[in-house]
Amino acid sequence: MVVRSQVVGEATPVLSTMTGKLVDVGPEEGRAAAMKLLGNLFLMALAAGFTDMIALGKAMGVSAAEVGTLFEHFNPGASLAGRYRRMIEGDYDQPSWDLAMARKDARLMQEEARGAHLVMLPQLAALMDVMIGRGFGEQDWTVIAKDLLGK
Repeated sequence: MVVRSQVVGEATPVLSTMTGKLVDVGPEEGRAAAMKLLGNLFLMALAAGFTDMIALGKAMGVSAAEVGTLFEHFNPGASLAGRYRRMIEGDYDQPSWDLAMARKDARLMQEEARGAHLVMLPQLAALMDVMIGRGFGEQDWTVIAKDLLGK
């Protein structure tokens, strides 16, 4: 009988050459593939956000290179874990940025884009409209995930 630790021990050197960081996510079959796909989805969402930033910047006369300088002064990665935790815990009553204000900014972005092709923002704005219509405008903007989380 093959023991999991033996399989992991034999696979680790091979798998380590295929990835920047090898993480053991446990014995459940399919869990590693699920985590890989989830990570790749996040990277795709990030690229969609970058695409919208470039399109909006172009519409407002800001070059793609100049848009990138924003990250010299603003590190959104530092807040990822806290924002995600706020979202999944359903902590919507003490907003850091309420949904109505976030939607106002989304509207301003869409107006400034002047018809430029936006990948992600129109769908996000539509979801915001639904949630505001349901009475969540004064909640933290992460309330957009409320239905998925059953909160």
